[in-house]
Amino acid sequence: MTAEKLRCIIQRFQCRDLLDLDLLLENGVDLIDAAALFARKAVHKGIDPQTFEAAFEGKLVRYRKAWNTELL
Repeated sequence: MTAEKLRCIIQRFQCRDLLDLDLLLENGVDLIDAAALFARKAVHKGIDPQTFEAAFEGKLVRYRKAWNTELL
């Protein structure tokens, strides 16, 4: 599930994906294992997993603006 949330973050814009990812990580999901699975999953779907960081950083301002509207 964590790998899927990472994929969602790179491909769409939904604040709940960040919230879900945070909850998964807080509950002990191994990020190293999830990142490896995400990379395989991304390649399978034709996505370059190396673009995750840039995609995430490019959405941070939008996440901050939308967070209260979407989640509260």
